[in-house]
Amino acid sequence: MTKVSFKQIENAFSKRECEKDITIIRQLLYDFNYTNLATNDNYCRNETVNIRKGILNFIYFGSFQDNDLKEILDEAIKNDFYDEISKRKKKLTKTKDEQKEKLMQQIENFNKELDKEFDFNKSFYNNFEAIANKIIEKHEKYIKELKKIEYILIYEAPPFKNKNAFDYLKENYFLTSDKGNYASSIKSCFESDKTKKQCIDILKENNTAYFDLFMAGMPIGNIEFNNKSLRECWCTDTKWLIGGKALPVVLFELGIFHLLKQKKDAVIKFPKIAIGAPIKTSVSILEFYYKKPLKIFVKKGADDLTLADVIFTPDSIDLNNYEEKISIDVSQANTPSTFKNIDSKGILLPLHKSNIVSSANSPHGELMKNAFDKLATHNSVQAP
Repeated sequence: MTKVSFKQIENAFSKRECEKDITIIRQLLYDFNYTNLATNDNYCRNETVNIRKGILNFIYFGSFQDNDLKEILDEAIKNDFYDEISKRKKKLTKTKDEQKEKLMQQIENFNKELDKEFDFNKSFYNNFEAIANKIIEKHEKYIKELKKIEYILIYEAPPFKNKNAFDYLKENYFLTSDKGNYASSIKSCFESDKTKKQCIDILKENNTAYFDLFMAGMPIGNIEFNNKSLRECWCTDTKWLIGGKALPVVLFELGIFHLLKQKKDAVIKFPKIAIGAPIKTSVSILEFYYKKPLKIFVKKGADDLTLADVIFTPDSIDLNNYEEKISIDVSQANTPSTFKNIDSKGILLPLHKSNIVSSANSPHGELMKNAFDKLATHNSVQAP
């Protein structure tokens, strides 16, 4: 993509009419997720802060123009604090005396944060940008170290915490913290939960690439518009449509594109896929690819891939100069035998095989095994 100005980007988001507008938006979302905008030569460096804030406006309001971003982020971050306080108060009733003091101190710290006046830059933006850039750096290194990609895992980044980047990666980002359901489900899937192996090493050993729909955590905090959650709005409201596709669908395609861009020859043609993002986000992906697999065509002879070199699931287009690179049946349904097998373990099986989110609204190791055809008795349909 040639260098674009803030005004060109603003116009593209405002109109979203022609192919040029859609291309600018897709490229910008890709760069937002996978590059440091401040060092990206596609954009005017003195405008990258405004560009990043414009994207955040689009994520939260469906418009690139300036909205009351401060107010909605303040609300979301405070809601996250209230949730954390609630969780710890519940733990107090079941915790031994020696642990109660620690929980009480954590509750007191959260209440202090709630009393602070919200400053957009200090309370959110500065740390968000630093965390995003550090995650991009860590993720790129991990992807480059993969020798083969047979499995693709999709998550949604853990919620934003107002910490410095080092502490966030150490405590919250599963790829580097090795903590939480995201990490434990991977260890369970690949039967490494009784070893001391780090999550990132398990993924690499098992030829598994992963990405988050949003690589840096967003403060969602139960935000609602017209009694619909923000995630539901991304999937159903036309304000977030990009070229006829819901925002999560576009982010999903951009994540697959990134794997191809980084490791084109390492990705097998029929990789297995597991989606561990919240179902309110992933439903638009499952519905968009209902009855048609995700097929990705790459322009012949294209080495350093750009978005212009890649076509996603074409309906009718001249493909003489393209080759089919990936085919994934995203919306394949689970079979009756799989329902029986999983149900015997007390797990509620979702309709779609690629959906690994359990009834507890978090990824589950057994469901990941199912998505990756790693269950002991598996009768699912295999790729040709």
